[in-house]
Amino acid sequence: MTTSLDSFSRTLIGLEFRDDSVVVTCLKNDMSGLKLLSSSVFPLREDDETTAEMKEMISRCVRDKANVFVSIPDKWALIKFIEVPPAKGKDALSQMMQFEIQRHIPYETADVFYDFQVVGKTGSVYSVLLVAVHKERIDFLKDFLEKVSLQPGLITLSPFAVLNAVEFSGRSVGGIKEFLGVSGKTGILGQKGERCVELFVDRDSAHFAALKDGILVYFRSTKVDMSKPVDSLADDIAAGLSGVLDEISMEKFDRMILSGNVPSPRELPDKLGEKLGLSVKVVNPVENV
Repeated sequence: MTTSLDSFSRTLIGLEFRDDSVVVTCLKNDMSGLKLLSSSVFPLREDDETTAEMKEMISRCVRDKANVFVSIPDKWALIKFIEVPPAKGKDALSQMMQFEIQRHIPYETADVFYDFQVVGKTGSVYSVLLVAVHKERIDFLKDFLEKVSLQPGLITLSPFAVLNAVEFSGRSVGGIKEFLGVSGKTGILGQKGERCVELFVDRDSAHFAALKDGILVYFRSTKVDMSKPVDSLADDIAAGLSGVLDEISMEKFDRMILSGNVPSPRELPDKLGEKLGLSVKVVNPVENV
């Protein structure tokens, strides 16, 4: 007999697609918490050898069905914050967005998959985060995953996946708390009245996410030379942050969260704190896995 506790135990598969590779990570979530089973990097090719190696790696970890989560580079998507007129109810807003989206993308609406989220309201005008990905990209993902017998349950952008992970950093993930429904976010990205910027460093890119009251209000990616001396790198990041503040008409942030492949993780936060005059904290979202 299978009890509710037994059925809670499940395997999770995460696939992070990059320009030329894909990172496959298998996790086990049971009553004792979330555990890393295996993680490997494969070339982003659809040849038989690569496919066979991926299937073999996954089969060692997964014996039954698994929840599959996929993240893709933000450069594969069009990300915009737009303003739309008022609409009564989610359905009405969804119908309106079918027409609004055409004004903001260089493709026909029929050629993209898109999603949106209301992030604020000023007077009678909604501020909406719009993300659109060309169908060719999604079709490629589905074909690739089909070759390794996987079906995605969720597709998101890699920087957004990092934001979600940062939200839960510093707490045990999965396990009995999730089963009881008492696991929650830490509020590290801001509470009511707070302004926070999260900087995700990924090889040669810096991703700025500005949050107000814990809600994402701005996102931008830019190229950064991570091999520069710490002082020069801090200057570049400070200049990028100044541009973010100008674009969103905000005077300052209350704090900064650094995550990802942070160079000089001890020196850089101190340098940024001095230059920006705010608290800077380095967060590793997977430290409890």
